[in-house]
Amino acid sequence: MDEQKANNINSWLSIKYGTNYDGQPKYRIVLGSTQLEWRHGLFHEHHDLVGDCIVEDTKLVPKYNYINDNVWVLEKLKPYNPEQYPELVNMSKLHYDVLFIFHNTKTWMAVEPLEADIDMFVYFDLNKTLKGHQPTEQDLANEHLKQIDQHKATLREKIDDAIPELPHALVHGSAVTVGELPNEKSVDPPQQ
Repeated sequence: MDEQKANNINSWLSIKYGTNYDGQPKYRIVLGSTQLEWRHGLFHEHHDLVGDCIVEDTKLVPKYNYINDNVWVLEKLKPYNPEQYPELVNMSKLHYDVLFIFHNTKTWMAVEPLEADIDMFVYFDLNKTLKGHQPTEQDLANEHLKQIDQHKATLREKIDDAIPELPHALVHGSAVTVGELPNEKSVDPPQQ
């Protein structure tokens, strides 16, 4: 996606979902690699005289250092909460927080954001927060079960990728499982 298309989407977001009192859009799409923020914390540094060391400092660092360069991010303007983000050095009362990262979760390659997708994410964000929907215990239980199922599926994929013959061996009874091996601390002392 080019910069002009991103500007068009940001204009559309400002018109559809509004801006704050300073004219900042409530939602925006940005290229993740262009976003920087001031953070206070411990940083690894290399100095010629002393070598590698850890320094406590405040630095301007990449906001999304965990995504590829060409990945777009949908952000939401939120009140800055120093308890939630103690490492952020924020001079304003507002900051943009990530709402969705447009990338393939398996390959981490960029996915082009479409207005329909952005609209869906913003709609969900607004409806779960503004209309006062409080999740019931059943909603939370269903979400927890869904997360467990996703974890199991991911684990199955990892096992299938790492050991492709394992499912066959388990089905046909030729797999050998090993229980916990005793270590020196867990072996009972000899009886006298």
